[in-house]
Amino acid sequence: MNDGIAVVAWLIVAHLVSDFVLQTGRMAVDKQGDGGRAWRALRDHIAGVALALVPVVVAFGLRGLALLVLVALTHGLVDRAKVLLNRRAEARALGAAFARSGTLQGA
Repeated sequence: MNDGIAVVAWLIVAHLVSDFVLQTGRMAVDKQGDGGRAWRALRDHIAGVALALVPVVVAFGLRGLALLVLVALTHGLVDRAKVLLNRRAEARALGAAFARSGTLQGA
């Protein structure tokens, strides 16, 4: 099998396993917050991503280890950015709703 195809396949499998098998509901909720609990949940999720990528390290050695580190860290950055961007979008939507109706009732 082509190395590129194997890497992409493992990235997809690792993503699904880390997000839907290894990440608990509590971790997913806690990541949305602020403070120590949110950062611990994000750290634990990044560890799950790394764990799911261990077969890549076994298969590809140092190149696989570099990929594991890169993917795990960027996955964590994307997850945190998603939280912050969602908050910003929600605040804008609430502001727009308030501007239209003068109240936030029903929002």
